[in-house]
Amino acid sequence: MIRYLLLCLCLFCTPAFAAPIMIRSGEHEDFSRLVVSLPANANWNLQKTSDGFRLATDIPNARFQTQNVFRLIPKTRLTGVTAGSDGSLFFETARNVVAHHFTLDDGSIVIDFRTAPEVPATAEASSEPLGPDPNTTEVPTAPKTVQPAAIGVEYLDLYWKSEPEQPAQAPPSAPPPEIRDRSPAPPDPTPPHAQISEIEKNLLRQIGRAASQGLISLDPNEPSTAQQHPEVDIATEPLPPPRSDPIALESHIAFRSMTAIDRDQLQTPRNTYTDAGETCPPESYFDVGAWVDDRPVFVQIGDVRRKLMGEFDIPDQSRVIELARVYIAFGFGVEARAVLDDLAEPGPDVTALRYLAAMLDDDPIARKSPYARMTECNNPVALWALLGASPPPQKRSVNFGAVTRSYSALPPDLRHVLGPKLVSRLIAIGAPDVAQSIRAALARVSVEDKSALNVVDVHLAHDVGTKETGATLEKLAQRNAPDAVEALLMLIDQELEDRRVVPDVQIEQALALAFELSGGTEAPALLRAATLGYASQGNFDAAFAASSEWPQAIDPETQAETRARLLTMFVEQPDDALFLRLYFAQREPISTAATDGSLRTALANRLVGLGMADAATELLKSADELTKTDKLLLARAALAGLDPAAGLAHLRGVDGSAADSLRGDALSRLGRHDDARMAYLRAGDEEKARAEAWHIGDWNTLHQYGDPIEKNFIDRFSPPEDIESEGETGPINAAKSLLAASEEERKALHDMLERFEISGAGN
Repeated sequence: MIRYLLLCLCLFCTPAFAAPIMIRSGEHEDFSRLVVSLPANANWNLQKTSDGFRLATDIPNARFQTQNVFRLIPKTRLTGVTAGSDGSLFFETARNVVAHHFTLDDGSIVIDFRTAPEVPATAEASSEPLGPDPNTTEVPTAPKTVQPAAIGVEYLDLYWKSEPEQPAQAPPSAPPPEIRDRSPAPPDPTPPHAQISEIEKNLLRQIGRAASQGLISLDPNEPSTAQQHPEVDIATEPLPPPRSDPIALESHIAFRSMTAIDRDQLQTPRNTYTDAGETCPPESYFDVGAWVDDRPVFVQIGDVRRKLMGEFDIPDQSRVIELARVYIAFGFGVEARAVLDDLAEPGPDVTALRYLAAMLDDDPIARKSPYARMTECNNPVALWALLGASPPPQKRSVNFGAVTRSYSALPPDLRHVLGPKLVSRLIAIGAPDVAQSIRAALARVSVEDKSALNVVDVHLAHDVGTKETGATLEKLAQRNAPDAVEALLMLIDQELEDRRVVPDVQIEQALALAFELSGGTEAPALLRAATLGYASQGNFDAAFAASSEWPQAIDPETQAETRARLLTMFVEQPDDALFLRLYFAQREPISTAATDGSLRTALANRLVGLGMADAATELLKSADELTKTDKLLLARAALAGLDPAAGLAHLRGVDGSAADSLRGDALSRLGRHDDARMAYLRAGDEEKARAEAWHIGDWNTLHQYGDPIEKNFIDRFSPPEDIESEGETGPINAAKSLLAASEEERKALHDMLERFEISGAGN
């Protein structure tokens, strides 16, 4: 019995564990909303801080659940949420963000973060404030009131819109009541019927509460506006929120909802978001295989074109998108972009189609699209993102299952077009096993036309490194077929990687194809192959001439990469006379192209080695920031130009054995032999350190660190010490001692002279 009483007493004395406080979020057109589910009896206040806002509460041991705040909202207005140890909550916001708040029936706080427009100082001085600022006014801790807005259409507008949309011809109406905590609620309008009004109030109250908790979201249809088709840049256009697919036949209502159980468990579908926080688009935006059927291409295109225009010659947007999709499914990127530019209204599905069309045309603008970063998504966008990503993504960030499924679902024509490029990209990121599965999917549709399959086989064989790759590429390159261009490019790249000379016939073929396909996507790669082919032959005059005559329309990245590769081959060629002649003949383009630090260092190093110190110094000083290697080269150039003081200046602040060795050379030339000896010792060069000791007559250092010849020489010629002679004395013994000492001194001098290779040492 006593144990039972003690147990009850311990239970009563144990403090209650604080329940977790949910924080729900939702993103709207002009504000970001947070709902903090505080207990009904809690006191709180919201204050403005230097970098955001602070919500202070009197809840002991408050546990705010902040881990899923940014699951549904971006970090644009609200950038961070941190829970304090004293029951407070800190909101980090962007610049010019204000917070409006009100309370709900259950005690929850609704906080809306809006971006305030920048108002000039004169306008701020002349305007009168409409009321206290909720961001700077402390909310009292007295009993709270609920949202005072009237129940009606305005009540819904508080959750989804900042301002209610008014009809164009409607007379001006009174502004909605200002949302302010503790303000008196305006009277509800008299309903036409009591029963209908009660039903409407209950329904709107439930919808409003569910919306504030993030359980439902509104999906209204956009009103039709006057058609305007500005130039759209898919690289800079932000991805709008997904809207319903206009081609989909399933019916839907304007609300999307989820249960409270799903919300509390936070069961997010796999690969809905990327690691960067971007939302994956709907599968229907990139499901190219579902856009066409087995009918001939002209039948499908003609069928959609006949239904393109609606009443009063207004384009039917669903048919416009359908026509663009059919064009893309059959590989007509230019036609799809023309239809979208002329007839389509802006929308997320239109942005996706523009990206697909740019990918089919190999337009570099597709590399900067947000869709090119979504390789982690579990739908067909992963395939198109892998094809458009530049540089290629990391292997761990690619959803290979989605890539293989999406490729197998493509129409046969697109499999032939995209197969070689996809296999090349997979091999580049280290996924040859996935490339083999792509090859199998391509082989199923390559019964008659095996050109794309042949190129894929060459890619795979080249990755393994078989000897038959070169012969196969030569046969493919000589064919009059679409795959001949890619085969020729692969053949020249393989010869360049193996450091072999590219034959003249291949260079001439590349130049001829580049002229024939000028303006196409293959022309830059063909010009690059011809330029580097000339360099492999040592014909750098033709290589620099071909590089300088490139059209301006060629991708700048391709030009920069080709010229850097050309300069690397130019530095590595062994002919010094050719190097100096071409360097000074092409000095300006070489200096412009040598933007890479290692390439600039290699050029300067060779110039210093050839005695062109001034040219090396001018090249190195063109760098935005000097590296340690650059400073060492500048010191070498200064010493080569007989300016040891400048060499010491360049070595200021540079450590290491190489710097100490150069510092010792400069100090020795300036006559500071003792400092030079210390620098050589730090560099580990004992031979030069002993040479500096000879300059200053440091016999102790030479006797301690010198070799046997030097030690013997110093011992023989050191001043004699007064030591009493032992043994017999006399003139004869003294003469013998002098003869022996003279012989030893003569031998020591002979050894030293032989070391310095002085002629006549034996005389």
